Amino acid sequence: MKKLTIIIIVILSVFINNFSFAADIKTKFNRAMKSFNSGNYRAAELQFKIIISENDNEFNDRARFYMARAIFYQKKFKSAIFEFNNFFHKSSTAVLQNESRYWIGESYFHLKDYVKAIGSYNRFIKKSNNTELILQSLDRIASIYYKQKRYEEAIIEWKKYIVKSKDKIKNAEAVVKIGDAYYENKSYNKAIKLLNKVITSRVNATILAKARITVGKIYQKKKEHTKALKVFKSISSSYLNKPEFVEIRFFIAMTYIALNKISEAKTQLKLFIVTGKKSLYYYAAKYELGKIQLNTSEVNKGIENIKDVRTNTTDKTLRNKSLMALSKYYININ
Repeated sequence: MKKLTIIIIVILSVFINNFSFAADIKTKFNRAMKSFNSGNYRAAELQFKIIISENDNEFNDRARFYMARAIFYQKKFKSAIFEFNNFFHKSSTAVLQNESRYWIGESYFHLKDYVKAIGSYNRFIKKSNNTELILQSLDRIASIYYKQKRYEEAIIEWKKYIVKSKDKIKNAEAVVKIGDAYYENKSYNKAIKLLNKVITSRVNATILAKARITVGKIYQKKKEHTKALKVFKSISSSYLNKPEFVEIRFFIAMTYIALNKISEAKTQLKLFIVTGKKSLYYYAAKYELGKIQLNTSEVNKGIENIKDVRTNTTDKTLRNKSLMALSKYYININ
């Protein structure tokens, strides 16, 4: 009887200790997830490492996965790739195992290793049922092709996106991206036909503005400047000072120059220069304004603007143009 009592006590003790350990691990995991969800990724990384070090618990798999994501969000992309690969080979959770491929793709994307990024995204897409991440992967692949000027391949990926997505606004955004790709590929008629459908749908004011910008730029390329100006001016003035739309003023100015409306062009260029310092067109605008000013009473400001372009632009063509403009001016006054 005494031996039986001792055995029962031992069994109960083991059970209680195991229960206590499980409860303690769960508390630690919840605490780590709280850090992760609040954006405290360094703390989350360390907390997940503690859980992983206490081997073979039910939270081990998820701890490895979220630790890798915490490392990713700290922008330590090479370390994230290592940890996601480590997780992939050790995991017994198929859904998270496949999702790790997406995060490996994201890490390579941020490292600008686009070949490996595309490979990871495609492996993820083939195995996954996660619609949201599949769509994000397709958009990433398309954006990579777009950056590489592989416009036809980008268009194919965005078309896949549209087939998969059921979100009207996101689909309209994808259509505008396809329109941009057609524009860059000089397929102007295809771009206009596609983008006009977005414009007439009136799905979303911001998307309409983006579509109109591309249509206006196409009319500029086709030297249909009156049409271009009409399209640019149809964009609500409330967008003109927004960072992503600040370049509209530059496009309007260039259209005015093409129409020989120099006074209007000068006004738009000055407004753009004030708000568009981070724009790719900033020095192009200063060059165009400087050229105009060289023929007005603002000649000193014109010289100053063109010298600024010559000194600071990284665009060799623009630098050479500014040098020629100054040389021509000094020859004419002597």
